[in-house]
Amino acid sequence: MGPGEVWLSTILRDGRRPTGAEKGDVIVGSIELEVKGPNGRLIGQSGYGDAKQLRIKFNETISRIADNLGHTNTFKVIDTGKDNFWNVGKKSGEGFEINLKELSKTNNGFSPKEISMISTEIITAFKNYLLNLDIAKYSNILSNAIGKDGSINTKKWHEEMLPMFFEYYHNIELFEYIAFTSGNGRFLLIDPINFRDSFNKGLIDFTAAPSFTNGAGSQGGTYGISIK
Repeated sequence: MGPGEVWLSTILRDGRRPTGAEKGDVIVGSIELEVKGPNGRLIGQSGYGDAKQLRIKFNETISRIADNLGHTNTFKVIDTGKDNFWNVGKKSGEGFEINLKELSKTNNGFSPKEISMISTEIITAFKNYLLNLDIAKYSNILSNAIGKDGSINTKKWHEEMLPMFFEYYHNIELFEYIAFTSGNGRFLLIDPINFRDSFNKGLIDFTAAPSFTNGAGSQGGTYGISIK
């Protein structure tokens, strides 16, 4: 039991800890409330793979993209082998951007159709971590984050990827509300349908982007969220 769960169980009218037969972190009346403390990870008990295995899959994804573009024999995937090479942070597209920029030079730029294909291939790779991910629903979400020169707009990338990760998490856990708490007693209660809007308004932010290093395990492969 975390301090945020204790706090909300205490201050919310009809708030209590769930019984062994109930789901959720806090029950308010009959409503299930999920609670995340500072840097709370968007991950449940099932439906997730091993994040560190995605480095291999991302390498294979770039190879498939090159094949789809007709550059099977003219492009070699760049992969330094470093733990964090495939981590897309707040400011850097790292391995994805490095490879896509090189591919763009070989390809004389990317057309909108090719960018859509690239987005689909990248999202498909994430199914190795988000095991039940609906590829058809999310396949094109990165099209506005990838430039025709292969550059990655990391702000737009996370504006799409974070809601995808949250929606996947919610579809597994099926909580009715989620509360993000801080160490000084502040909290933000969100209806799941308002998560994207809360992020875009700056009410919440990710304090950790998905990581695929050797130490990532399953938790590191998803976002860590905190209220601002």
